[in-house]
Amino acid sequence: MNRRIFLVGVWLIAGAVAWPVYGADAPATTTTAPSAAGVTVVRKDVEVTYKTYDPQHMPDPAPPLSPGESAICLYRYGLATDMRYTFTKPAAAAGAGSGPVSMDFKITRMTVTLTLSVTIWLPADPPAQLRAHEEGHRAICEAFYADAERVARGLAEKEVGRVVRGTGKDVEAAGRDVIGRVTTRICDAYLAAVHKPCDEAQDIYDDATAHGRNARPTSAEAVGMAVKRVKK
Repeated sequence: MNRRIFLVGVWLIAGAVAWPVYGADAPATTTTAPSAAGVTVVRKDVEVTYKTYDPQHMPDPAPPLSPGESAICLYRYGLATDMRYTFTKPAAAAGAGSGPVSMDFKITRMTVTLTLSVTIWLPADPPAQLRAHEEGHRAICEAFYADAERVARGLAEKEVGRVVRGTGKDVEAAGRDVIGRVTTRICDAYLAAVHKPCDEAQDIYDDATAHGRNARPTSAEAVGMAVKRVKK
């Protein structure tokens, strides 16, 4: 089974499918050089965590299993932005006692950091077919994360150079307003381009495998079919 966890967005003011094994020597990040538009994308390596449980002695907290489930794959796509901007301080905000402001900010450059975390819960000594099924859910997550850098770069480049009106009790609050709204816009679009199709492929995969009960197609075959169908 798979469970969806929606994308987490934060902002900072300043076919066959291979299933790799992630170890201590895996690269922590992949960082692209800044584009001509002033965008840098940091795509962090996938974080995969395996957890097991004894059905007779459930841990606390217990895995979030629904009735009839014996295993689950939880996944979370994350996006964080670090933006820089320029502005001209309004005359009314120049001195002490300045009040609410509404002013324009120009986004000059941006760093976008992308993450994907996957947690797989399995019973102790799971059948090979059950383990393979949950690994298939992981493989689907990674298949769509492979496109994440391209998607995020395109979204960020649309924002850099744009002038955005911000409002707040002072200049700093108005700047936070701008950054928050721009980041929300990027997160929503990223969610639609990466997370939503991943969810669609997960459903196709579960239907094809009867949630891991069918021996055919194999998990790897069903992954390839589901990803291809969504990405067509």
